[in-house]
Amino acid sequence: LANWRQSSYLIVALVLGFLLAAISVFGFIYQTRGVQRYRSLLAAETANSALRQRFQLSFQASPLATSIAHASDGHFVDVNERFVRVFGWEKEELLKHNSVDIGLWPNAEIRDQWIQRLQDMKTVVSQEALFIDRAGQPHNVEISAAMLDLDGEPHVLSFITDVTKKRQN
Repeated sequence: LANWRQSSYLIVALVLGFLLAAISVFGFIYQTRGVQRYRSLLAAETANSALRQRFQLSFQASPLATSIAHASDGHFVDVNERFVRVFGWEKEELLKHNSVDIGLWPNAEIRDQWIQRLQDMKTVVSQEALFIDRAGQPHNVEISAAMLDLDGEPHVLSFITDVTKKRQN
């Protein structure tokens, strides 16, 4: 009977040992997969960050007046320095308003028609328009733009060339 009791303790200890070993192996595998997933996510985020930095650099360095605005209402998300210089509004001022409220577009109907065309075509190249700067001076412009999705919402990326002087000659 004593042998039987010792044998049963030994069997229970062995079973518990195997269970702990199995749990340890599965835990190690799970942790390894977690580390691999973390590394994969970190690499993707690093690549995404680098892409954003390149886009931001290109956006700010563009020799054209460049803006990003909500497609729905024209509310500015970002403008580059060239946009500020050409049209006269400060960046902070633009980011608080939409393009119709500040008077950049002569009226909302013209902007709505332009947005409808852009949404239908997804991109437009050198479309002529008339913009009004902060001082009330008209600018003949050519707009090249594309629709883009930011955080699940449609936005417009616009590159604007002031052709007023070219038209006057």
